[in-house]
Amino acid sequence: MELYEQMYSPMLSYLRSLDLFDSDAGDVIQETFLRLMHHLMAGRPEGNLRAWLFQVAYSQAMNIHRFDIRFSSLAEDGDEARARTRELQDFSPTPEQIMIENEKFQRVRLALQFLPAQQRECVLLRSRGLRYREIASNLGVSTQRVATLMGRGISRLVSIL
Repeated sequence: MELYEQMYSPMLSYLRSLDLFDSDAGDVIQETFLRLMHHLMAGRPEGNLRAWLFQVAYSQAMNIHRFDIRFSSLAEDGDEARARTRELQDFSPTPEQIMIENEKFQRVRLALQFLPAQQRECVLLRSRGLRYREIASNLGVSTQRVATLMGRGISRLVSIL
């Protein structure tokens, strides 16, 4: 319950930054914590729960956006729907682009493991759209400390990558 209260506001802000309405964001947060409960009850490792929560919330938000895109294209009439579908498909990444992005993601993920815990946490939360003061609140440190941790973390990531 304490984690829920602690994470609700930052997650809501993050989900708003992903263009979700508050009602959808609230549903995503509830679903995310339900999945967390199942995750922990299954005996899976706790690790970095905050990062895990934001990752699951992001996936849920993207599912809502995908549904909205599909639903809106089905609601349009004939040729217009087909034209919109072609438009959406033109912007989809090629298999090669997907592979390259996956490789980049894996390199960054590996590099993050070499950061000290607080630096890693700051970088992950910032990558999820949280502001410095929100990160400071989550970690229980000052905003200045977050800025220092971010600077050091990013410098270290650049040197590793």
